[in-house]
Amino acid sequence: MTWDNAWNKTWSVNAPYIIEGLSPQRAYDFRFATINDVGIGGYGGNQRYIMPTRSVPTEPKILVPPEYAGLRDILVNSPYADHYELRWKVPHDNGDPIDYYVIRYCVTEFRDGQWFDSTSECSSEITVSFQYQSYELDNLVPDTTYKLELRAHNPIGLSSPAQIRIKTARGLDAVIPSNDSTSLSSGLILGIVIACVVVVLILVDILCFCVNRTGILAFCCDCARSKRVDEEDSKLGRDEREPLSPENRSPQIVDEKKSLTVEYDGKEVHTKPTEIGRYSAVYARFQYLNNF
Repeated sequence: MTWDNAWNKTWSVNAPYIIEGLSPQRAYDFRFATINDVGIGGYGGNQRYIMPTRSVPTEPKILVPPEYAGLRDILVNSPYADHYELRWKVPHDNGDPIDYYVIRYCVTEFRDGQWFDSTSECSSEITVSFQYQSYELDNLVPDTTYKLELRAHNPIGLSSPAQIRIKTARGLDAVIPSNDSTSLSSGLILGIVIACVVVVLILVDILCFCVNRTGILAFCCDCARSKRVDEEDSKLGRDEREPLSPENRSPQIVDEKKSLTVEYDGKEVHTKPTEIGRYSAVYARFQYLNNF
């Protein structure tokens, strides 16, 4: 086979490059050339490499925060008290595609200079589809150290485990009841704040009423005034429609009838008024002396 049918791959200087899609148990020849602005140089450094037989995937690489990169036997502090998101990079499948991942974690403790894993506080194996590159572990115990293991699986078997230790955050501290009588509960504080807001609104409304005759107080006063005017107008209209009703009549003074009594004493005639009741009989009486 000639180099005319070879695959060409180009990458930047001083950077690694991974060739994927090779077949297991096959031999591949490699040669290299450099390129600059003038052109490509001659090929050299010929190498032959025989791919191994198909095998389990390589060990996955667990992704950690940048400050932990490059460290060995690291302990990652989780920002959360009850869960942690495990993320990883897809490993090489070594000839057979990866179909799923397996996750397992246990409580661990560091004492006497080494780590001891608890055999009674381990999770069951968690299976994650090959489509995902992360998984959230939940229901963790606050302020606890865990050892996490991640394996990749293909039809041949499981890879070696990738391990990492994490420590969950402490979480919320228990609230200690206080015997201080001056301490205020949140409900009482909220009530005080609401009362202050109401008082401020009332003062603002009074100020608006005094300055511009606006606001809720001014509206209530206008409504009361309008109601009073409407009642007076209604009463006036009723009086105009019934001017002769008994309650609208002015009391009339009925003059009692009066009569005169004429008396003659022999020398002069005297008249004297007498009052006659409303239902009294009216009559006149003359007394005289006949001198003839």
